[in-house]
Amino acid sequence: MLKKIYILFVFLPLFFVLNSSSCSDDSNPVETNCGEKKNDLINSSGATGMHQLSVTPGQDPVATATWRIEHGSVCTYEHVSFSIEVEINAAYADTFAVESFVLLNPLYIPQIQLSKSVNYETGNAFYRGNQDVGLKQVFGEGPGEFTFFLELSFPSTGDTNQDTEFINQAVKKVYILCSFYYAK
Repeated sequence: MLKKIYILFVFLPLFFVLNSSSCSDDSNPVETNCGEKKNDLINSSGATGMHQLSVTPGQDPVATATWRIEHGSVCTYEHVSFSIEVEINAAYADTFAVESFVLLNPLYIPQIQLSKSVNYETGNAFYRGNQDVGLKQVFGEGPGEFTFFLELSFPSTGDTNQDTEFINQAVKKVYILCSFYYAK
């Protein structure tokens, strides 16, 4: 009997507090104080659409190709959704390290989990991931902002032009779909 009373007075209020502070699952943006829905798409191959190519010098220099999506004035009542697919040519499949993440602030940088698979007919490597990221825990009632990064790292030749040509040969597809609502 005491256990039931304990659950009733401790866990139920805690459940309601946690539920009331989470993001809305309601798909109607009018009811959630959100404005217009936005879909941002990068659908490219090779270095097309690449934001930046940087090289980290050293004994074994590493080149990092970066694709970026950045938005401000984002509604915090709905999650930001990401869908990612990267296809790497079979000849270069083991050359790349692929990573994606969302910068919300310096202390909160959620990773977008990407799974790797190989097409057995072509040998091409695919990195795929779908994930929703909430902004409310960082920006409260909002509006919020985010910067999404997709980074492909590989051994650098030390020459930016050669590294860019390498990306053009190796990267068959970069597909990033980002869906969110603007704040009202």
